Amino acid sequence: MLGTVWPPSDPEVAPTGAGAAEQAERGGVPLAGGPVDPHWALAERSAGAVARRATDISMRRLRVALAAAERRGSPIAIVRESTALRSGPRGETLANIGIETEFGSPRVLAVVDHDRQWLEVMAAELSNGETGWVRADDVEVDGVAYSLRATLGERTLEVMRAGRVVRRVPVAVGAPETPTPTGRFAVTDKLQVTDESPYGCCALAFTGHQPDVPQEWAGGDRLAAHATPDPESIGDAASLGCFRASDADMRWLIDRVPLGTVVTVAP
Repeated sequence: MLGTVWPPSDPEVAPTGAGAAEQAERGGVPLAGGPVDPHWALAERSAGAVARRATDISMRRLRVALAAAERRGSPIAIVRESTALRSGPRGETLANIGIETEFGSPRVLAVVDHDRQWLEVMAAELSNGETGWVRADDVEVDGVAYSLRATLGERTLEVMRAGRVVRRVPVAVGAPETPTPTGRFAVTDKLQVTDESPYGCCALAFTGHQPDVPQEWAGGDRLAAHATPDPESIGDAASLGCFRASDADMRWLIDRVPLGTVVTVAP
């Protein structure tokens, strides 16, 4: 478990009168007290219109991409350049992220909403239940057909494709002193494990975090579904918060479940 401001704001510095007229004639810049070059004003309005058209085109493309993604299942955002996770569209920066995760996987974010040219996403850099916003220009939108649904009381992890259950995986869940957090998360990494470890052959890492990490545990707080060297624990409340499954089930999940897949954990 990322010059000089003109015209000056000081009226004693800003050119006026004949000097302003000369400045406007040279550079087409309208200044207080001087004439406005009509060609400059027209160019300014034209530039604004071009920017608005570009924004409208970008928004239409995003809507088309999201609609196509939703027809495939759930939308995802593949990060194509370093960007900021923000508290809202143009909000404060919560974290800076690159094109790869901390484990070296391509950075793929589950999309939960959008607003004009911004996407609301889930990310491992955020707390459980928290979402961030990224600029649509920094990502590529796609869709995934899979979703995962875990029910702690039943000790099962259901794999759904296009809304239909295609596999039920028996799992171990968090022990009473380290319960598995509930909520919505997303798959961030598909990891193959070659050394002997508590994770068996492989693991699916999630965006979620375990808030009740034991002091003696040095493996981090990230939630995951992983294989186990203790298969007899599967079906029990025995883990530090992760889902334990058999090697066969985990290999099946690794082969099929895409990055960005939404994971819902219910009591």
